[in-house]
Amino acid sequence: QNYAGSQNKSGDDQLKLDIDCDNACFHAFRKSGVYATGASEETPVETPLNVNATTDTDTNGLYSVGFDPLDGSSIINANFSVGGIFGVWPGTNVLGRTGRE
Repeated sequence: QNYAGSQNKSGDDQLKLDIDCDNACFHAFRKSGVYATGASEETPVETPLNVNATTDTDTNGLYSVGFDPLDGSSIINANFSVGGIFGVWPGTNVLGRTGRE
């Protein structure tokens, strides 16, 4: 496996593929114009995605996204299934949100 030489906040060794997928997702979210904030397993801090977003939780019809861009990447060489996990919430913050919201 092609490791990046770093670990994520969970202590998992990051693959270059993890980082590439994370960057691709953040790029797509920024380009969409509908997300205010994002955070991921690889980037576990609220990251601004839209310059028009404010701190109000229901502003401008924007959404926030929390995601794992490539869940299961540690077993990718075994040819098992991998995929992304995404949670989307209305508003401009993502950290501390729950799946039931």
